[in-house]
Amino acid sequence: MRVALLSVSAEMGGSEAVLLELIRGLRRLAPDVDPVVVVPRDGLLAARARQAGAGVRVLPMPAALAGFGEWSLQRHAGFAR
Repeated sequence: MRVALLSVSAEMGGSEAVLLELIRGLRRLAPDVDPVVVVPRDGLLAARARQAGAGVRVLPMPAALAGFGEWSLQRHAGFAR
């Protein structure tokens, strides 16, 4: 079974490190699962995902989606209150 894992970042951060651990765990515990990481551009995350045994697909994302993440939530923290 193929499982797509989406990242809005192509670089490494905390959530990307967890994503790599998830890939390694899937490869070890569920060898029938074929993880594929979808990234907005080629970068360090794509290289490390390949090393961890995942396929990588580069899919450029709209700016609104590419700018979304934990840092963007801080910009809107006042709105959420």
